[in-house]
Amino acid sequence: MMPGASLSVENAAKEAAIATNAALERHRARLSARSAYLSRAVEHDPALLVAAVHALSTCHRKDEVTQRAEALGAVHGFIGPAAMRALRVRKRVETLRIVLAEAETRDIATAYEELSDLAAGLISAAVDVATREHEANRGPAPCGFAVMGMGKLGSRELNLSSDVDLIFVYDADPDEDTEGRTFRWFRRLCERLVALLSEVTADGFVYRVDLGLRPEGQTGPICNALDALERYYEAWGHGWERVAWLRARPVAGDVALGARLLKALQPFTYRRFLDPKAIDEIRAMKAQIDARARSRADAARDVKLGPGGIRESEFFAQAHQHVYGGPLPALRVRGTLAAVDRLVAAGLVGEDDGRVLNEGYLFLRSVEHQLQLVEDRQTQTLPSDPEALSFVATALGYAERGAFEADLDTRRAAVSALWAELFSGGDPVATEPMLDEAQDQQLRRLEAIPKSPFHPRHAVTGVALRRAILHAASEAAEPAQALALFGDLVARPRIADPLLAFLETHPTRARLLLHLLGSSRLLGGRLVNDATLLEDLVLGPTAGLPAPQALPARFAVTDPDLETAWEDLRARQHREVVRIAVADLAGQLDVNAVGRALTAVADAAVQTVVARVLSDLDLGPDSLAVVALGSLGAQALLYASDLDLLFVGDASADAALLAKACQRILRGLTLDMRNGRLWDVDLRLRPSGHHGPLLVTWESLARYQLTEAAPWEHLALTRARVVAGTADHATRLARTVCAVIELPRDPAAIRAEVHRIQERVLAEATPSDPAVIDLKLGRGGSAMLKVMVATLRVLDGGRRIPPGARPTRALLPELVEAGMLGRVESEALGEALDHLHRAESRLRLRFDRPAHVLQRGSDASDRLAHALGFHDVPGRPGRVRFEETTDRLRDAVALAFGRHVGG
Repeated sequence: MMPGASLSVENAAKEAAIATNAALERHRARLSARSAYLSRAVEHDPALLVAAVHALSTCHRKDEVTQRAEALGAVHGFIGPAAMRALRVRKRVETLRIVLAEAETRDIATAYEELSDLAAGLISAAVDVATREHEANRGPAPCGFAVMGMGKLGSRELNLSSDVDLIFVYDADPDEDTEGRTFRWFRRLCERLVALLSEVTADGFVYRVDLGLRPEGQTGPICNALDALERYYEAWGHGWERVAWLRARPVAGDVALGARLLKALQPFTYRRFLDPKAIDEIRAMKAQIDARARSRADAARDVKLGPGGIRESEFFAQAHQHVYGGPLPALRVRGTLAAVDRLVAAGLVGEDDGRVLNEGYLFLRSVEHQLQLVEDRQTQTLPSDPEALSFVATALGYAERGAFEADLDTRRAAVSALWAELFSGGDPVATEPMLDEAQDQQLRRLEAIPKSPFHPRHAVTGVALRRAILHAASEAAEPAQALALFGDLVARPRIADPLLAFLETHPTRARLLLHLLGSSRLLGGRLVNDATLLEDLVLGPTAGLPAPQALPARFAVTDPDLETAWEDLRARQHREVVRIAVADLAGQLDVNAVGRALTAVADAAVQTVVARVLSDLDLGPDSLAVVALGSLGAQALLYASDLDLLFVGDASADAALLAKACQRILRGLTLDMRNGRLWDVDLRLRPSGHHGPLLVTWESLARYQLTEAAPWEHLALTRARVVAGTADHATRLARTVCAVIELPRDPAAIRAEVHRIQERVLAEATPSDPAVIDLKLGRGGSAMLKVMVATLRVLDGGRRIPPGARPTRALLPELVEAGMLGRVESEALGEALDHLHRAESRLRLRFDRPAHVLQRGSDASDRLAHALGFHDVPGRPGRVRFEETTDRLRDAVALAFGRHVGG
């Protein structure tokens, strides 16, 4: 090695050491500001902080699969005291990593999810140890065994000092276990499992284990056969047990067995129809909670059990799930935040009330977290000592104690008011809400529409409906928009009469309707213009999304008049997009599922237009192929995506007739009609771009790509897919793509060219104002990430990454397997892409326009942040957290692009 190289390595080592020391001191200072207990712990054992900081730098966030794998690795080959120590050491290091991450991000929701996933991993490892020990003494397990996580563990909401509520189940028929041998085998296993977790050693304990939720509580058997559990709940189950099973999930052992148990208990957990008895049960449980809270001398200082506390937010959500979860399957989710979001989406809770509940819950969970951090105590009670309370306030980001106490009182009072109304039997719309100027203007318009319940002729008969509509509108994301679109509905005579008659007898649907009208201009506009869609989504039971293979039949248009057929097709396509959007807003689809669903709709629409045009011109299906590129080709459409298309014809067919077919297909897809257009179509990715012919042959396409195409055109070809055509067309396209990808290349030249083009895009297409965030085209945007992945595919040359169009999100793990990306880097890029796509989609739904540019600090940024679940937490508004998260993820994309492409 040359002396200069040696010096360079030495300097790099020194810089790394300095950076590591700086990180240690930064995290040590954060601990000192928040936790006397942890500060003493890392001072006593410096290796603990080093290990936690290293784990944090390696992986900022770990999911349950990762936690389970790492915990099993930590106890591999260990039994007895060695296994117990391994479990306890891992608990300490990982808990400190999670605490450090939360101190940096103030993201308490992620912290309690990670604490829950850590618990699931450690319990899985303990099951592994106990099983190996037990099988060594008593032979192999007689059947499957699962650990059900209940309470906060089940809903992934554990706090730092939580007990873990568990129920143990094994897969045997109790009627066949006449001598009790299977039961005794698992009883001893469970006893050992509890000891592994809860026994106090020199290294402490892992978790306190609470088995009180099992059948017959502390007096019941420690474990139960699956069939016995089913019979118990069918015959003896109580209302509170139904509520308890709302949050249950399998966390260790045979997860499939746990899933079978949940499915078997579903009729017990969720009544099929609304049941007045369920409301009575909830009222009784609520009365018990209120009585316990009042009986405590320190109730006012208890952020969990006191008025407006954590328990009230949790139970508010669970109560609605208990009552409505049977007829409304969308409500069957675990976790308070997710449940409240689903209640808002279903129209059972107003958007403002949902925000009060979620932000109040996150605020109090942050306070609880800080209280338990101070001295590692299982407490939710604020200190009575002013100095100690000031420490809590400062640690949460408040300049002084009074501001913290005022914020605390305000949030608890708001939650407490909602709690007081919970199934109280009172009229929640006894008074009319205050209106701002924009809402008042829309109200005056409603008063002038004869059919409207606000018209003077309905002054006496329409009081209840008027109040219901005003309250529903006031709780929507955009109240004035909700009232304006409602006015558009009642101005249509054929819609107004049946709609108003229905809403008078179904007030919860009024809330759902106004919520949809006020949450999205795209949804609202289409509901107003499509009476069938309105009836389907609001006035009747909501239909689920059809299977992709069923869409072509749904889109089949047979009217002989082409214009009428295209109008019909638009109505059907809009209906399916709105169904997807409603499911999206309700939280039933993640962003990748939305992309697949929108792609299936676009595929079916294109196929319908192509088939009709070819049939009208007497052209066979083998004469023309439509190739999708871009987001459509990659099967990852967004609401605002164009369709990037390429027309490829058979060389033996009539070229003039094929060109005519292409023009008709374009007209069918893009013609503006009463129902708008199907999609915008972009043809710039065809050979030679705007200057090239609209139609190419397979031979000319291959020749152009192999001899003339620029590198960026090769990148685009990695996402090519035949969307309308025959199997032979797909084979031909695959052959061309493989030939192009396998071309010999100079990697440095490719990287330099891609980098040059990317810099030009940044210079020409994105704003220079740093206050503007471009989610798509800006530095670190979604387009940059897609270009980077396409570049890596081309550089791979098809050696390790198989050709074929797939979503960028799905390609990231493949690049890890190929050794082209690191696992942690891939996870960060996947998180970034999901976040950017979700933000783009919500902007489209909110404002009904292609939107990927956002002004920092704007009202739109604030509303988008809350729509994406970035609620306000102590010391950090939701908008700030959203913008910081966006910046962090875009930085990760830009760094990865620089590392793998250049710049």
